[in-house]
Amino acid sequence: MKKPLVFSVVGLTATGKTAFALQLAEHLLDQGKQKVILLAADSKQVFQGLEILSGADIPSDFQPAKQAEYLYPYFVNTNQPIELHGVACVFGDADWSVAHFQRLFENLYGHADGQTAIVVVGGTGLYHQQIFSPAETTAIKPDLQLRRKLDSLPLKELQQHLQTTWPARWKQMNNSDRNNQRRLIRAIEVSLAEKPIPPTVGVRPVAQFGLQLSMKLVETKIAKRVDQRLKQGVIQEVRQFEKKYRTNAIQAKATLGYQLILKYLSKHLTLDQLKAAWTLEEIQYAKRQQTWWQKRAGIEWLSADKIDFSTLKSYNFS
Repeated sequence: MKKPLVFSVVGLTATGKTAFALQLAEHLLDQGKQKVILLAADSKQVFQGLEILSGADIPSDFQPAKQAEYLYPYFVNTNQPIELHGVACVFGDADWSVAHFQRLFENLYGHADGQTAIVVVGGTGLYHQQIFSPAETTAIKPDLQLRRKLDSLPLKELQQHLQTTWPARWKQMNNSDRNNQRRLIRAIEVSLAEKPIPPTVGVRPVAQFGLQLSMKLVETKIAKRVDQRLKQGVIQEVRQFEKKYRTNAIQAKATLGYQLILKYLSKHLTLDQLKAAWTLEEIQYAKRQQTWWQKRAGIEWLSADKIDFSTLKSYNFS
C-alpha cells in the first residue's frame, strides 16, 4: 500500500505555524489528496483543560471526534477532510513524552494511505526529530521501581547521579533540562538500561518548512498574545484546572505561565507583574527554540510576515 506524504512545519512560537499548516492542507486537497491530517508537535497542547494557556489553536470550524482506529480523540473540520490530532487529547494529569508522541504519529501513519497527507506542525523540535531521525532511547521502557526510588531524591542528587552515570548526556542538557526532575530521572533510567537498543528508521519528509521572524517582532507578537490569552480567560482556566488537579507534580503544570498565574492568584504578583514575567518567560523559550532550529539542516526557511501563499501553488506534492 502506498504510504502517506509527510510534511513538517517548524519555527519559533508566535510565528503563525498553525495558520500556515492550514493553508498547506488546503493546497494538498486542491492537488488531489483525499484527506489531510495535521499533527500538533507540542509537548503541552496535548493536555485537556489548558487550551488557552498552551495556545492550542483549535479553529472554530473544527469539532471533537473519536474513531476506534485512533489512539486518542481528535478534531475534524466540518467543511473539509482535514483532521487535527495531538491537541487536548489526554487528561490534565496524564504523563506525556516524546515516546507517546512517536506512538501517536505511528498510529496515524499506519492507518493512512497514499491519498492522505500528514502535516506535523509545532515548535517542539525533539518531536520532529523523533519522527524523522528517531532517538533509539525511546525503545527503553520505563522502570517504575527505579522511578519511585529516584523520585524521592532532591534535585541536586539527581544532577550528581546523572553526571556520574551519563556525563555526555549531562553536557548536552541546557539549564532548563538540568533543573527538570522528570527529564533527569528519564536520563538516569536510560543510562542504567541493560537491554540492547533495537534499530529504528525515521520517515523522510517531502518538505520541511520553517517560519522565521526577527526576534524583535517575535517579542512584540508574544506580548500581544499574552494580553489576548488574559482576555480569553486564561486565569479562570488555570483556577479551574487547580480545582480539578490538586497535585503539583504533574507535567501540565509546567506549561509556560502556569506557575506565574498561581502567584497572581495567591496575590504574590500584580496583573502587570504577571504580564511582564509571563512575556519574558515566553521570550526566553523562543530564544531556546531559535538555538535549536539554527542547528538543523534541510529546512526551507520562509519569512513569516511576507509569505505569499500563491507561491505555495508552485509546489507539486501529488
